[in-house]
Amino acid sequence: MVEEKVIQPESVAPAEQPVAETATPQAPNLDSVKAEYESKISALEAKIAEEGEKFQGIKTKLDDVYKKADDKRKQTLEDQGQWKTLWEEANKTAQDKDQKILELNQELKNLKSSNESANIKIKASRLNLMMFTKKQMTKGNKTSKTKGNGKPSGKKPTKQPKTKTKKY
Repeated sequence: MVEEKVIQPESVAPAEQPVAETATPQAPNLDSVKAEYESKISALEAKIAEEGEKFQGIKTKLDDVYKKADDKRKQTLEDQGQWKTLWEEANKTAQDKDQKILELNQELKNLKSSNESANIKIKASRLNLMMFTKKQMTKGNKTSKTKGNGKPSGKKPTKQPKTKTKKY
């Protein structure tokens, strides 16, 4: 028979190690922390105010530069007399447009008047045609009013009043 050897592991339990004592930090004094932050805030506020003043100074200088440049440009144009030329051209353009409007209004009035005249002539022509047709019809009726022997029936025909037509 074979002998069996059983190997038993050594104890698995961890060996206790000595724990080093650590120094617990002291809690900082809240008043000193508050005072430190307040001093930092005051320093930053002072810096912001200083930067704001610098910004305003720079902005004022920049505004002055723009104003001077604009004044110089205007003076240059005045010295060259270009403003006068531009003003005169603008006025001429406006006058030309006003004149064109007046001409177009006059043409419109003339067309309306011409159209009205043409309508009146057409109405007068139609009236004359109706009168002429009516006369022709009454003439035709006169010839048809016979006794059958070709002689008139003895009645006198009534005359239609003549209307005057105007020529345009």
